[in-house]
Amino acid sequence: MAIVRLSYQELGERLGISAEAARQRAKRRHWQIIPANEPNGRAFVLIDEEALAREAVRPPDDRPDEGGDVRPYVPPEALAALAEQLAGLRAELQARTQDAARVAALEVELAMARAQLAAATAIAEERVRAAQAVAIADAATATKALEGKDALLGELRQELARLRRPWWRRWRG
Repeated sequence: MAIVRLSYQELGERLGISAEAARQRAKRRHWQIIPANEPNGRAFVLIDEEALAREAVRPPDDRPDEGGDVRPYVPPEALAALAEQLAGLRAELQARTQDAARVAALEVELAMARAQLAAATAIAEERVRAAQAVAIADAATATKALEGKDALLGELRQELARLRRPWWRRWRG
């Protein structure tokens, strides 16, 4: 655990941040600060190497220029893992898109089947209504024929009753 003495500018270069950001970080982390004896002098920060390594955000040569790009440093291994994960996500997206297309096709097929079912149901209902109408008409015809037969049966019963009477009652009137 070696302790190094760095100015704010040097600390900022090591951490990949500006000198003012390095000063603020040293203040927030409560690192030991050695102030300058004169107003415009250089102040120093005492920090051990391990803590400095944990704080590193970017390598020094990846530090952006003033007003330049401020993207964080991402190690190449992490980029490779992210690229692999992105490829997996793209494959999953493609599979889900194909699934969605299949679902849409099945929905169209289902709608067509429902339309065919509705048409077949309408035809069947019409046939049932026609058969019911024919059955009602046949029943009405049979009822009328039965009423006619009932009247004839009544007449025949009266004639039979008259013929069953003895001859002398029939003659007498």
